[in-house]
Amino acid sequence: MAQQGEPAVVDLKNWQSLKSTLPVGWEEIAKKLGLGPSDSGPHNASQVRAETRVHTLLTMVAWNLSLRMTSGLFASAGIHSVSHVGIHGWLKSSVAPFEAFLRLMVGAGGVFAPERWAGYRVRAIDATTAQRPGATGTTARIHLALRLSDMQVDEVKVTNCKTGETFRNFRTSRGALDVADRGYANPPSIAAAVDQGGDVLVRWNFASLPLQMRGGGQQVDVHRATRKLTPGQRRELWVEACRTNGPSIPGRLIIERLPNDQAEKARQRVRADDGGPLALQMAPFVMLFTTVPAARLTACQLLKLYRLRWQVELQFKRDKSVTGLDRLPNFRDDTIKAWLLAKLVLGQMARRLLNLEPAQDGTASDRSQPSSPLPVAMPWQAAVAGWVLVRIGLFAVRLEHVALLLRRLHDQLARLKTSGRKAGGQIGEFLAGLAPMTSAGRA
Repeated sequence: MAQQGEPAVVDLKNWQSLKSTLPVGWEEIAKKLGLGPSDSGPHNASQVRAETRVHTLLTMVAWNLSLRMTSGLFASAGIHSVSHVGIHGWLKSSVAPFEAFLRLMVGAGGVFAPERWAGYRVRAIDATTAQRPGATGTTARIHLALRLSDMQVDEVKVTNCKTGETFRNFRTSRGALDVADRGYANPPSIAAAVDQGGDVLVRWNFASLPLQMRGGGQQVDVHRATRKLTPGQRRELWVEACRTNGPSIPGRLIIERLPNDQAEKARQRVRADDGGPLALQMAPFVMLFTTVPAARLTACQLLKLYRLRWQVELQFKRDKSVTGLDRLPNFRDDTIKAWLLAKLVLGQMARRLLNLEPAQDGTASDRSQPSSPLPVAMPWQAAVAGWVLVRIGLFAVRLEHVALLLRRLHDQLARLKTSGRKAGGQIGEFLAGLAPMTSAGRA
């Protein structure tokens, strides 16, 4: 900890402004849901205010810091002297508060509310590669079920990098509609969801999901099904997906021909990926397989739902690249979900900071007259800028005291018995992240 009379190396004024992007009453929510002071546990950790705990955890996740590095950094800045063990306890207790923050911050509820989709709880299913701490290259895969009505992490599973994309990685139930890309379109995968009572909507993969006409047993003739469709036209076929063990899975094949300009872009993507003749021929069409009964959702509704889900996935992929969503602190089940939720909260804070996404919960930014939002034609640049500003707001090092902070940090890590090589790597990574902050500060 910094001694009395020593200079403050971190400017917390930015944090005072940044926390206004969190939902109204967030500190009380954190206290109520387990992130407030208590009479139990290590003294230093148990007496720290809820605001400081949230600030610490968001900083750790935003900067991709280890527990020891976070402890050393906050002690060096003179904010608190809680050990890495205490911070780990906070992280384990943060799932419920971060879930509550996210539920209040997102504006997707109206679009994906169950009443708009025949009562279905719509989930986006996806997988992304990840890295073990300190590793380079792909060492794991994160399988994620995102409930779209409130952007909650409904389920998360971390496996080795050899485990593929399949609905078998998830639990589901009656009333759930899991929406996924063509990687999940194969009989064992779909059967895993259907056998649990759920329904699916997937991009059809004609290579891995053979379909036959319902009742007749004749294989679906995609050429015949698509050849008379004009741009904008759609049709649906009543089909069955065959599986080796168990009865066939009844469903619908929904086909829509893209407008000419979009069709040409689709062909260009297939050529760039060296797709075969059949893939090139099918490029102008959107083809979806679903187990949803026609009486509940029409083909038009399901096409719209898939496109809405795609917009969410694009945002998620952008957040992954910009925020380091795929950089896990460890593979512990009790902290991975909290880490991912904190990343999603930080992404919402960045969007609110730039006024790219209006607040829905009555936060200060919602009550005041908003400034003009940044042009959405530059989503990537805006995402990067927002992330840099959030990191500045969380932990703004005074430029004139960078050297002092590093000396303190080195001493703190030594006390924590962090090896010299590991400490050097962590400090180097922190400095690499600090570089754009100082450049932004000078600009």
